[in-house]
Amino acid sequence: MVRRAGLADPPATARSVAVEVSAISKSFVLPHEATSTLKEHFLHPFERRTFERQQALTDISFSVETGEFFGIIGPNGSGKSTLLKIIAGIYQADSGTVRVHGKMSPFIELGVGFNPELTGRDNIRINATLLGLSRRELDERFDSILEFAELERFVDQKLKNYSSGMQLRLAYSIAIQVPFDVLLLDEVLAVGDHEFQKKCVATFHQMQADGKTIVFVSHDLKSVDDFCDRALLLEGGVQRALGPAAEVIPEYVPPLPESSLTSRAAMPRERVAVDGNEPPRDVGEEVDRVQDDGARQRARLADVEARQGEDRRRLEDAHPGRQRRDHEREVRSDEQQERSLEAGLEPEPDQHEPVRKADDQP
Repeated sequence: MVRRAGLADPPATARSVAVEVSAISKSFVLPHEATSTLKEHFLHPFERRTFERQQALTDISFSVETGEFFGIIGPNGSGKSTLLKIIAGIYQADSGTVRVHGKMSPFIELGVGFNPELTGRDNIRINATLLGLSRRELDERFDSILEFAELERFVDQKLKNYSSGMQLRLAYSIAIQVPFDVLLLDEVLAVGDHEFQKKCVATFHQMQADGKTIVFVSHDLKSVDDFCDRALLLEGGVQRALGPAAEVIPEYVPPLPESSLTSRAAMPRERVAVDGNEPPRDVGEEVDRVQDDGARQRARLADVEARQGEDRRRLEDAHPGRQRRDHEREVRSDEQQERSLEAGLEPEPDQHEPVRKADDQP
């Protein structure tokens, strides 16, 4: 159950706790057979349908102090987004309570609250109204929303023609323009480009300076370490660790991509003897050399493929249909040779190749 501070409650700035989560549990029913039409229900009214229950969250409890930047981390499927949606009031928990003090602005999922058939202008008005802005407040902030999202040219275009990055910028711009005490962010840095991420980071610093409370879900452990005061680690819907971000992050060791396994910054600078006749080499320098050689080889290969593609295009432009005829002729020749071999005969010479005589010199 989600409960918010009432009108008689003191303002959020006078409180020590902005978000209280107590013993939250949530599960989902996963059916094994899908019954999508009314006809199927009438044709098989007594058919037993099996399902299983997916436990998304189990007995999660924590609190977020006013003005705190609180991170939630964990692998995919651990229940991070589900927990954020319960705090926002989108999902109802099976058990437990959530109490939020002050106004809340959620940035939960890309596209939530947007209608793809409407223009960007209409979606701004609808989404901002749903988040609590009055018409006068929306008129005052409308230009600021467009300016931050950098969508002035596309405001009257239908949202279905926006890219995912454009939708993300628009949704985040609306979320931060709504007056809030608590902001919920779910992977806001996962879709935007580098320039937009820099703008988001600037707003993070401003929110911290203004004493706003941020609940931040992310797979980017560096961002969590840079901004979050404390963090919660979820694994399999269970609370594994809770405390300062610098202490919780080492408890979570996600699978690392191959490129990061030999990171130059993390490579130990040990000196080892590669060959008995050679002086010891620096391990990090050796890896750097191998990586540079591989990069140069890939660049040369890409250059060769580009030149070959350009040659093919020039040949096709100069002799339309020639490559297709040559390919068909080669296929027919290969088929004739295969049939000759199966029949125990000598393969017939290619009709388009000159037949070499016995006394011809190579």
